[in-house]
Amino acid sequence: MHTSVFYSLLLSSSTAFAYQPCPLLGPVFQAPTGLCDATIFQDALRNLTDTLDNGTATGGETRYGSFPSNATSFSIGVFDATTPGGLLSYQYSSSALQSGTEGVNRVTEDSVYRLGSGSKLITIYLFLIEVGWKYWDHSITDFVPQLEVAARKCLARKDAVDCVDWNDVTLGALASHMAGIPRDYSTTAELLASGLPVVEYGLPPLPASDFPPCGTNYTNACPESEYLRGLTAEHPVFKPFTSPVYSNAGFELLEFALQNITGRSSESVVQADLFDKLNMTHSSYNVPTDYSDAVLPLGADASGFDATLGNETPVGGYYSSQADLIRMGQSILSATLLSPNLIKKWMKPVTFTSSATAAVGMPWEIFRVPNLTDHVFDLYTKSGDVFSYSTMFAIAPDYGVGFVILAAGNHTTSTVEVLSDTVTATIFPALENAARAQSQEKFGGRYESKTAGLASNITLATNAGQPGLVVESWYSNGTDMLLTIAGIRKATHGVDVRLYPSGLAQQTSATSQRLGFRAVFESRDTAPDGGVFSSDCSTWFVADQLMYGNVGLDEFVIEVEDGKAVSVSPRALRATLEKVD
Repeated sequence: MHTSVFYSLLLSSSTAFAYQPCPLLGPVFQAPTGLCDATIFQDALRNLTDTLDNGTATGGETRYGSFPSNATSFSIGVFDATTPGGLLSYQYSSSALQSGTEGVNRVTEDSVYRLGSGSKLITIYLFLIEVGWKYWDHSITDFVPQLEVAARKCLARKDAVDCVDWNDVTLGALASHMAGIPRDYSTTAELLASGLPVVEYGLPPLPASDFPPCGTNYTNACPESEYLRGLTAEHPVFKPFTSPVYSNAGFELLEFALQNITGRSSESVVQADLFDKLNMTHSSYNVPTDYSDAVLPLGADASGFDATLGNETPVGGYYSSQADLIRMGQSILSATLLSPNLIKKWMKPVTFTSSATAAVGMPWEIFRVPNLTDHVFDLYTKSGDVFSYSTMFAIAPDYGVGFVILAAGNHTTSTVEVLSDTVTATIFPALENAARAQSQEKFGGRYESKTAGLASNITLATNAGQPGLVVESWYSNGTDMLLTIAGIRKATHGVDVRLYPSGLAQQTSATSQRLGFRAVFESRDTAPDGGVFSSDCSTWFVADQLMYGNVGLDEFVIEVEDGKAVSVSPRALRATLEKVD
């Protein structure tokens, strides 16, 4: 006899769980600063360096798996928004590379790798730089006329199974892999071009007319007209906006659209408006003419370094270096080429995947990573694989930090995965601990009203291993506000009150700021370990819910001078409490 899943859930619902804070989505502390001097973080970087040294010395063994250190070289860079060159630069040159006869024998931060699909990040960044956000909801047929013709033919056939209605495909759907269109047209993944004995594999023989006329190798890339003719003859995978399906073809269409919008070639646009502006001197659209900085683990030809991708360059053909990608990452974190608001809109998910911990953006591959305090942070990444190269570009907006990994050699995909896990597991717990320590130093302490006879005060602190600024005590004119809120919330065992940064800030002078925070009021009562609905972390439902005189009881402003808090204002109470210790 089998116990049903529903019955199992009923049995488990009687088990009580202890209270755990449920933060709002976003940073639980202000992002740490001065990381070059932050002992906690610098210790983590030394630990990371030791881990990498040990891994490469033992044949690539790490806690997250192994990689072929004798045949794979890599560059790793960790960066914040402002530190020139980044926070960490780690280079490893395999014995195979050191004995090579072409390109570099030892990699540096300026060594040039192929980016593979990491190129898609450059494509979307460039699109935002050139035309902003305004076209994402426009149909691709507005910008690529050949697709309008194909859409009319599709409508005439009334065959939604075998043809794509391109009028329903928006630029935003293409950028987020939500268009439901084919993954590729006519690439080396085409079985007919792979050299496999297809008939022996159970596949029927095909007439010559079914063989793609171009693009089946990297010496006969398809011209635009031929590419569009072939792509529109393929079948859809899903209806648009149904499910994310990775599509290289979508990014080639975005390239055609951007060229038609700007009236300029992709090569000229990326060089003038991205590479030149950010001094990305080791990045290029075309195959570099000088191989002196190239990482060629198997030589230029066998490594795939000199393969020309033509129109597919914005899909997977760019070249760059660790130092250049750090410059690009810093421009995103510091909003150098886009407005801060546009950066925030860009770094958001568009859809989920079937994984509980992954989502998709434009073109972000987003991972929800658990950190020290039982909360998640979102890591915005873009990976890439082409020939003998693999890459990872990652940014964590909550911490204002990112990393870059470039690898060349054998089994580079798994190598980059292992290295990405190693970097993530080492630096982000340290970043949170550094942020907590800095928040305690900056905001922790007791604040009191200076008005005679008014017994109003608040004490803020951080707790080891927990998120946010904890309100340890809070009195307004002699009344215990924690008891008041517990009464409103009907919390028998009291409430837990924590402040989280809202991102709102006002620079009042060269040395002074007003910083916005929102409190989360949570009952400390234990509760049964329920199902999906009863155990949901849903504090976002109640932010700004309790109002007094049209001001949220959870709204706080902390004034900072010379990097230290001088006052706290619980806005609903119309009071300013000054720091006394």
